[in-house]
Amino acid sequence: MNAAGSVLLDTNVVVAHLRNDPDLTARLRATPATYVPWVVLSELHYGALRAQRREAQLALICHCPGGFARDRVLN
Repeated sequence: MNAAGSVLLDTNVVVAHLRNDPDLTARLRATPATYVPWVVLSELHYGALRAQRREAQLALICHCPGGFARDRVLN
C-alpha cells in the first residue's frame, strides 16, 4: 500500500477539496493514489450533523467529486 507518490489526506485537505479548491484538486488528480482514513470520514460526518445545512453537507460527503473509493479508505 505504500505506493510511491501516494497521499494520505487529513480532514483539512478533504474539506478544501469539497470546497472545490482548484489548485488542490489539480494536485490530487496528479497523484497516483489518494487515501482517506476512517477518522477523517468520521470527522466530516460529525461536522455535517452539526451543520445548519445538514442534508446538503451529508450529501456532499457521500457524493464527493471524485468520490471516496472504498479501496482508498484506510481502516
